[in-house]
Amino acid sequence: MTTNFIFNLSYYVENQDEVTLSYSILDPSISSRLVLNKSGTLQRLTWNDNEHRWVEFYVAPNKPCDSYNYCGPNGNCDPSNVGTGQFECTCLPGFEPKLARDWYLRDGSGGCVRKRGGHVCRSGEGFEKVPLAKEPNTWTARVDRGVTGLKECESECLRNCSCNAYASADVSRGDSGCVTWHGDLMDSRVFSSGGQDLYIRVWSLWQEGRAVEIVGSWMTESDSDKEVLRCIHIALLCVEESANDRPNMSDVAFMLCNETALPPPKQPAFIFNRPDMSSLANAGAVSINDVTLSAIQAR
Repeated sequence: MTTNFIFNLSYYVENQDEVTLSYSILDPSISSRLVLNKSGTLQRLTWNDNEHRWVEFYVAPNKPCDSYNYCGPNGNCDPSNVGTGQFECTCLPGFEPKLARDWYLRDGSGGCVRKRGGHVCRSGEGFEKVPLAKEPNTWTARVDRGVTGLKECESECLRNCSCNAYASADVSRGDSGCVTWHGDLMDSRVFSSGGQDLYIRVWSLWQEGRAVEIVGSWMTESDSDKEVLRCIHIALLCVEESANDRPNMSDVAFMLCNETALPPPKQPAFIFNRPDMSSLANAGAVSINDVTLSAIQAR
């Protein structure tokens, strides 16, 4: 059975004040009910008279990215990652996981926050395009239908430091109108087809991505820049100044074998703020496992 054979759509209204849908069951002998449970799942059940039980006709949402705000504030859900071993949640450009360890465990509900040091107001910032996107929740959005194109929409967003993203209000009419978002970007996802372009405000220096330049010439052109940058990223996390900030070996193995988002590294301990060794020698335990600093002797 399909919904076309069961239901007859009789009334549909969509305007600024309401969205209303009305339908009826074509066959009066069919008993059906709609159930909304406490988790937000909507079930359509039909009665099977032969088995004397309710049978699930359809359920929504039935995929992770269909659930509201599945990847949290400023997160982006990509259904193409489901079943591939990759986490379906990523952070929107310019953001990082708020709770990195939860993301390693495939829990993106905490969402994402602006990258540390990523000042994005009147500091040479720009916008990065997220194609095939579903527009975030418009609770914090503003609409200006007088804007005539994306360039004008971009300028309008740049003028306002609270504007985090923008998109066309009507792609069917040549990208007319402008929607701007002025808070956390909620319930964002991408589609395999359809959707529209969403432009996220990011720091221009963050976009440069020049870390790959430290790779030696001995590496062949076939080596993936993405893999090299990930290894450099993980290595920097392993030399954090505070032992509490460093990942353990199981975390390192997980990060190397998966495509989960990584927290940004701080400046390595051996670059600056190097303490005087003599003061450490008298300070007792200096490591996370309470091992004292041994006397430095030549071998």
